[in-house]
Amino acid sequence: MSMLSGLLEKLPTWSADHANAFVGWFWQPRILATAGGAWVATFTASISAALISGFGSGGVVLGSIAAGVQSILYGAVVPAGSLFSTLTSMGALGTLVPAAATFGAVAGSVVAGAVWVCGMASPAADAA
Repeated sequence: MSMLSGLLEKLPTWSADHANAFVGWFWQPRILATAGGAWVATFTASISAALISGFGSGGVVLGSIAAGVQSILYGAVVPAGSLFSTLTSMGALGTLVPAAATFGAVAGSVVAGAVWVCGMASPAADAA
């Protein structure tokens, strides 16, 4: 237990030191342009997909992508519980964009992390 308590005592100092180092590293222009840019692009794509899909507050928007999918796959009868009916409900209730924003934030973080891990914005590239 003494080893664990020793680690727990050092944790606040260690995390503060490393957080400051990470923030200093992250705000470099090259890092913001790669990892930050990847996050923004992914987030924007997620929100845009939700907005242009055609699931609006009044249901499926006439002439939209959703209307085309509905006419091809379902016609007038959409099965209850299907992905299409769920998205239609989310659009009508106003929960589609917040869900897309959450998905976009998570997906953007994964993409930015992948960019960093793959070396496009890693600290090792700074040493070169």
